[in-house]
Amino acid sequence: MRQGLTMLMVIVSIVIVVIAAYVAWRIERTLYESIKRQIQRTEAMIGSMSDGVMLVDADGKTLFINSAGKEMLGRSEIGVPIHSQPEAYRLRDDQGRLIKPNELPAAVTLATGRRINDMTMTIAREDKQIAIAMSATPMREGRKISGVVVTFRDVTERRRLQEELQLQAERAQILADAGAFFSSNIDPTWVHQAIAERTAEVLGDWAALILKAPDSNELRVASIYHRDMASLGLAWSYIYRQPLTVGDGIIGQVVSTGYPALMANVVTTGISAQENVTSYHAPTMQFASLLILPLRTRREMLGALVIAANDPDRRMTDDKLPLAEQLAERAALAVENAKLFTEQVEARRKVEDLSRLKDEFLSIASHELRTPVTSIKGYTQLAKTLVRENDLATSEEYLEIALDQIDRMSRLILELLDVSRIETGRLEIRHEPIQWMSFVREVVQRHHTAVSDRRFHLNVPESTAAVSGDRDRLEQVLGNLLENAVKYSPEGSEILVSVELRDSQVVTSVSDRGIGIPSDELAQVFERFHRGRQVSSTNYGGLGLGLYITRQIVERHGGSIWVESKEGSGTTFHFSLPVTPVITPTDNQPQQTVTHA
Repeated sequence: MRQGLTMLMVIVSIVIVVIAAYVAWRIERTLYESIKRQIQRTEAMIGSMSDGVMLVDADGKTLFINSAGKEMLGRSEIGVPIHSQPEAYRLRDDQGRLIKPNELPAAVTLATGRRINDMTMTIAREDKQIAIAMSATPMREGRKISGVVVTFRDVTERRRLQEELQLQAERAQILADAGAFFSSNIDPTWVHQAIAERTAEVLGDWAALILKAPDSNELRVASIYHRDMASLGLAWSYIYRQPLTVGDGIIGQVVSTGYPALMANVVTTGISAQENVTSYHAPTMQFASLLILPLRTRREMLGALVIAANDPDRRMTDDKLPLAEQLAERAALAVENAKLFTEQVEARRKVEDLSRLKDEFLSIASHELRTPVTSIKGYTQLAKTLVRENDLATSEEYLEIALDQIDRMSRLILELLDVSRIETGRLEIRHEPIQWMSFVREVVQRHHTAVSDRRFHLNVPESTAAVSGDRDRLEQVLGNLLENAVKYSPEGSEILVSVELRDSQVVTSVSDRGIGIPSDELAQVFERFHRGRQVSSTNYGGLGLGLYITRQIVERHGGSIWVESKEGSGTTFHFSLPVTPVITPTDNQPQQTVTHA
């Protein structure tokens, strides 16, 4: 009985053990399947991530790399120790240097236990460069670090956008600084030099500002600047070897068409190798790049901006072209502003000069007209009194003086009328053939008769040369010059009148030994209302219109007039007129023609 119970207990125990073992096996199997499914889900999730994931064990060896990581790295080796990972995975820093193993995020995390976030580096693949941001998170078992989860993502496009934004910000700052610098002064010379200097500092090695001359096709170098002042002469040499005319050469073509020109690896030519070494010519220049940009505004084409780079590191590239073009726009605006300012200053000066001349003219005219009126009134009253007293001889003398003053007033009024006709284009010129040598002799003889205290000398060749012109107006010209010679020379002095034939021109000269004209006033003697310092400070009369009218009449006859003088030594006026063949009038041919000038 007891033996039976013992056997039953053994059987029951065996059954219980078997059941327990089966239950344990089922639990283990269920847990294994669950863990396997979880691992598969985790692997699927990590595999589908766009970021790269790498598992590194506590010894620093690579255990796992997901698909995205393999794609970015360009390889799938695992088991790589941490000290070999930079070389195996071609990891570089921002300067392109191989990253040190102890600087890797995984190495830092294993050493310190700290999480490392977004350390940027570059994967230097053979086909392309990929910028990545790498992070490392420690895996712990208790207090022990059992490994590291490394994640990294492609930030190439983000870095490109950041660099582009930074470039745009730098470009905007450069343009803002350049605009402020250009506009800080409106003196044209300063602005031109500032444009060349700032352009050379920002782009290339040297820059030159080429401007178009007003109303012509000539180009001129307004300014030039080289970052290395010792090489400035080479830059000048290159520029002056180019044709500086609109339409000619590369610079002229850019100004003519308005299209920029960019060239690379430019070598200057034009001198031999022997001259290049032994002569005083500038040596051959080679440019890494040469960019020529048009300078234009809405109103006109101003010229060109030349930007050259000798150093290949500073050569012009496509990404720099927008900055160069915008800099050229700022430069054109600065040049135009300086030009407008200069024109405004010049216009203001002319207005001020005209206002001053007007005031001076009104003062002089009132004085010059009032003086003969006073004289006429005074002498006629005296003559009237003397007639009553029967002193006819003295009264006649006074009346002669009054008539002279009337003639003086008439001349002043006629001068004013002539100026009005000239300004309105109503000055009549009646053309007729004039035997010039005889004409000069007649005019000088009349003045010699009227002025007995001067000695007139004639040097007129025997010739039948004739000019076509208005006899009265040409007599006015010669008469004005003779009257000036008498007015500004001492009594008893000589006045020389000479005529000379030069090719197809007849040149007439009137010389005196008078007070002369200061050298700084020679360019102004033919201007309207001009009166020299010596004239204004003495008792010489006149409105300052005679020489202005004289020049206008001569020029309307196709001639020219000029003056030679030395202060204190006399003055010589020359005027030339074209020689015209003498035309004999016929019944069907008019003798005179009239033009309005």
